[in-house]
Amino acid sequence: MSEHQLTEAAAPLEPARASLPTEHAFWYVLAAGQLIVALAVSTSAIDSFRLPKQIAYRAQTMALLLVVAFDLIYFRSRHRARRDIVFWLTAAIAGWAIITTLTSTNVAISRESLITVLCSITLFTVARRILPLQYLRAVDVVLAAASINAITSVLQLSGLWNPFVLDQANSGKLAITGFLGNPSDVSSTLLGPALLAVALALVVAGWRRVLYAVVALVLLAAIVACQTLTTLGAVTVGLVALAVMVSPRRAFGWGLAATFMLILLVATYAPLKARVSAVRDIARAGRYNDMVSGRLNPSIAAWEMFKDHPVFGVGPGNFHWQYFPYKLEIARGYPAAMVDTDTYGFAENFAEAHNDHVQTLAESGLPGYALMLTSLVVVGSYSRGTSRQTDLPSAASRDVVVNQRRLARLLAFPFALSFGVLCLGQFPLQLAAATNSYIFITALIVGWADVTD
Repeated sequence: MSEHQLTEAAAPLEPARASLPTEHAFWYVLAAGQLIVALAVSTSAIDSFRLPKQIAYRAQTMALLLVVAFDLIYFRSRHRARRDIVFWLTAAIAGWAIITTLTSTNVAISRESLITVLCSITLFTVARRILPLQYLRAVDVVLAAASINAITSVLQLSGLWNPFVLDQANSGKLAITGFLGNPSDVSSTLLGPALLAVALALVVAGWRRVLYAVVALVLLAAIVACQTLTTLGAVTVGLVALAVMVSPRRAFGWGLAATFMLILLVATYAPLKARVSAVRDIARAGRYNDMVSGRLNPSIAAWEMFKDHPVFGVGPGNFHWQYFPYKLEIARGYPAAMVDTDTYGFAENFAEAHNDHVQTLAESGLPGYALMLTSLVVVGSYSRGTSRQTDLPSAASRDVVVNQRRLARLLAFPFALSFGVLCLGQFPLQLAAATNSYIFITALIVGWADVTD
């Protein structure tokens, strides 16, 4: 996308007209779900953050299904899904999830994960149809939820305000929970909305451009405050990709500028500088597992699970159930520098591999991982644009559709690329709040690219 195209895109943007009798009901459920899942907390639960969000995530899908049922029974609407590559890809994901559940090493656990997968597919299918009709209102909801968590995180780090009573040991970056749980969860969830806000600031005109620029700065500041190196790398990659999409001829210059800014950030922000220095010293000492806070243990265990179950995997959701025996096995078969049995990382019984790439391999086998990579490629491919002609009754409607497609082209590739990088050291697919946010944004990208009315 050229700078001239971006200037053309900077016109007032209005929602497209509704196409379903229950469109507003679907929208209210999606908007409420985005806010509730992002902010739901229960101080009385064993897991105060993740469990309430998982419950809210499933409740959101149940509400959507109720609206679908009402639409079918009362209005007798016909829901015809677009038979494109996205449709067949989601169908393949659902089918493979069912197959791997049936072949699982623990079917009872996999049934629970299968429900979550089917909830995600339902959410995406509805959101793809509804969100483009709302356009900037949909964007505002996802950015509002992210901004609340970002502002809370920055206030917690500064010591100005914290809605939760934490142990005194939780100081510095460990004081950051937002309404999400910990610095890793916060940064993983904010990455997608941050890139969305930057893209909007480049495209939308008027006071909204200033608003989205401020939101982008707030979200990026919170990510930096979390000091999660994988997320910092992912957001850097995403921002460079966005810059390249704006001006491909200056790709090399954008890359150099991003590298310089990252080095400057590390050199001037004392907590991050100390973190990077510590990692460098640990790496020089050859303690590679300590370098990633003991997380090589679960990643290697996941790889061993994949080697033992290369086609069907151990089953959806079964990584944590299989981890302990594999932990003992890798302690005997790998060097101490990679699997250090003296660290807390070995004592932990990890529920996630802290790497969604190898966890997907472990739980779903090679076909499941191929579906994951294909999903990233398909989403990223929307940056190639579309040659379809728009035949709409009004110039305003045509302007909205054209601008939506331009936003999709600008955001799709950077979003998919940064998410792939994020999954190398984090596990957003295992977090309800992160999954909800990323499905929301993916549905916006796909819906914007496909919208015709």
